Amino acid sequence: MSTHPALLYAGNYSLMQDFVYQYLCDAFCTNNQSGCLCHTCQQITEHEHAGVTWITPTREYILKDIEPIFARIIYQLEETERHFFVIQHAEQLSVNCANKLLKALEEPPRGYQFILVSNNYHAILPTIQSRCHNMHTQTEHDITPHPLLTFFTDTTKLHMPFQFEKALKEQAPSVHDAVLIAHQLHITLQFEQFKNPDHAKKALIFALKNRPLPGGSTLYLKSLYLEFATAMISKE
Repeated sequence: MSTHPALLYAGNYSLMQDFVYQYLCDAFCTNNQSGCLCHTCQQITEHEHAGVTWITPTREYILKDIEPIFARIIYQLEETERHFFVIQHAEQLSVNCANKLLKALEEPPRGYQFILVSNNYHAILPTIQSRCHNMHTQTEHDITPHPLLTFFTDTTKLHMPFQFEKALKEQAPSVHDAVLIAHQLHITLQFEQFKNPDHAKKALIFALKNRPLPGGSTLYLKSLYLEFATAMISKE
């Protein structure tokens, strides 16, 4: 778990929210398992956990929207305590709000940590970008889609396993290619197209967290394709 004072999750907003929930669950839940449904994890996903302050803009952020941060941060935490501020839609931070947040983002009091979530990294003010550790970020190399990407995003091609096998042999993707495809999927994929979007989302999160081993990129992509194809045809 990162100890950087400010983390930035930017990309497919729904998926980034899931990463944030998982990060917070890892911080507070003692069960140490993905998809846990304990009371603590439910409090986190329902935005009711006492250790997390959720900040949401009215439209573009105004100073009043971030007041809860400064009302809370004046209280000193015990050595074992942690408190997180989740700033949603961080691309909507105004210059005034950003300027007021800069010192807190750089050097929050002991035990406090910021998590910023956005669907567009490039729309975030540079002063905010420079003070955050980027966890999952849209970058310039995402502009050109990998040739294999459509097999995961085109609902028709998810029913073409033999064509996918042929494309894999022709492309011979490297580990870098496989990771790039997963990264591009987390930015562009529309989960609503799946009959079971949660299954597809969990499969992609697992793929992003577990890079293929050397020589394992083909198996990595085959497994992800199979999970997506399953999510397309089954609600279970």
